[in-house]
Amino acid sequence: MADYIYTMEIRLTPDQLKGVGLVQDVARAAGMKSIGVTRNGKPLPADLVTRSLAELTPNAFDNLLLSGVRGARDA
Repeated sequence: MADYIYTMEIRLTPDQLKGVGLVQDVARAAGMKSIGVTRNGKPLPADLVTRSLAELTPNAFDNLLLSGVRGARDA
């Protein structure tokens, strides 16, 4: 489980967590792209996964927006 999810789970109420889950589901259903940032290298359910936003290539955002394939990695 991603570190941020664990952090949210221990700080948010059950109703707030439901809201976060709903937003995530709606965003995925709408085809929105996502960037996962993980300091520990754990897999994340994102289109692009990196250890730091600073490590992304200069064209990473353009490539992400232009890609039609989930799971593309450009970190």
